[in-house]
Amino acid sequence: SFPVGIHHGLCDLGDEMTDRLQEIREREQKATKGPWKFSETDALTCSTGDVLIPRNADCEALIGQPSDKNFIAHSRQDIPYLLRRLELAEVVVEAVCATINCKPSEQVIADRKLIKAVGTYDAFCRGEGDK
Repeated sequence: SFPVGIHHGLCDLGDEMTDRLQEIREREQKATKGPWKFSETDALTCSTGDVLIPRNADCEALIGQPSDKNFIAHSRQDIPYLLRRLELAEVVVEAVCATINCKPSEQVIADRKLIKAVGTYDAFCRGEGDK
């Protein structure tokens, strides 16, 4: 059994965190589909070849560093991956909390849900997707 303070913090993300994650998900879903990349002309393009950000002398100081360009271009793939990984981790945490709080008669069902959640998370982390 977890001490009450740890248990409460583990099982409750809070409204601020939930709202922030929802805002990030909405921005991600509204963005142009990826992958994105910088072309030889330093324009940011998407998978169809459409230019998302044209080369602009005013922007060169902002995105002139190769590491910054790499970060911006990869964010289109990285953000959905991180959101999905977090979503799966939250399912594991919920299953842990359910196992901690369940009645003895519900233990077998709670344990099965936890095993399934951990297996799904583990498969995703190994690059096997959602199974």
